[in-house]
Amino acid sequence: MLALSTFLSSSGFVFPSNVVGLDRKGKNPATMTLSLGIQHDIGRSITLDVAYAGSLGRNLMWTRNLSSIPFGANFDPRNADPTNPRVPLPPTFLRSYPGYGDINLKEPASSSNYHSLQVNATRRFTRGLEFGAAWTWSKSMDFTDGAGTVVSNLVSRRLWNYGLAGFDRTHVVKINWLWDVPRSRLHWVVAKAVLDNWQVNGIASFISGAPLGITATTSTGVDITGSPTDTYRTVVAGNPILLKDQRTVYRFFDTSVFRLPAIGTYGNAAKTLIRGPGTNNWDLAVMKNFNFKERARLQFRAEMFNVLNHPNFGPPIPDISPFSTGFGKSNQLLADSFDGGFLNSGSNQGGGSFSPIYQFGGPRTIQFAMKLKF
Repeated sequence: MLALSTFLSSSGFVFPSNVVGLDRKGKNPATMTLSLGIQHDIGRSITLDVAYAGSLGRNLMWTRNLSSIPFGANFDPRNADPTNPRVPLPPTFLRSYPGYGDINLKEPASSSNYHSLQVNATRRFTRGLEFGAAWTWSKSMDFTDGAGTVVSNLVSRRLWNYGLAGFDRTHVVKINWLWDVPRSRLHWVVAKAVLDNWQVNGIASFISGAPLGITATTSTGVDITGSPTDTYRTVVAGNPILLKDQRTVYRFFDTSVFRLPAIGTYGNAAKTLIRGPGTNNWDLAVMKNFNFKERARLQFRAEMFNVLNHPNFGPPIPDISPFSTGFGKSNQLLADSFDGGFLNSGSNQGGGSFSPIYQFGGPRTIQFAMKLKF
């Protein structure tokens, strides 16, 4: 119980507090799926399937801050602190709803769109060979990837928040195969025991990189937007996408086209601007069967993941951070830690850097196994 005698020494309450609300209209989120396909047997036991597949999400959830403080509020002389005119009033006095902090309203007002062309070729197991190849060419757009993401209440949400979904992948190619190696024509018992009953199968994956946005931080804490609740985005002065032969692990995109926005502005960068590195991975399995009796068989397996040892890199750090002044240069190897970077943002906010990309797919891995079936 809180008494007047202990009021000043008590832990107290946070004021003004943030509020979370739910839209009372009660619209149900809905997803509509669309598909149209054609399948044809093109001969040699191969079936070709070409289809369109789409998905439309409506009345999806997003979060909107009803108590956002407008851009430039901190720069307005009318909002100056009377006790110190050089600084603005605390955010509490600038809210549109006095007595409250953030008022985060969760409402079913978002939408998403997915459209794809899907091509699939499959060869039935015939004459010891089976294979399949699938290609998906798609595009996924949304406002938020999750219900908890806060969308802008100050800028057009279509302009500020709508764009490629974080899980969008333009191209996904999967190839799988299974081959029963033909038996040896030699009649020597030892040769047949060694060369017969081999099987090879595998999966190859080729996947486009994930879309990425560019963010920025400063070391001085300078107020750029004049809003205590809404932040800024970078200014993009050109096309950041480099040709493939110009990309390196230390300069995956053109870092020279980014800079911090001027004070009193909020930048012009879209939700996403570049894509991270794609995936190129081959998994292979080689199996040998030994038949001892009619109901007993021993199988040896050698499974190889990333059998070509192809480096699959993670996304570049898409943030102009104030840790380095080496414009366009790298002072790190891939094995080094993430601290430090290689790009100066060119601003007067203490410099900035983009970190290089790092391998995440792992090197070639091989494992062996024996299985007895009886």
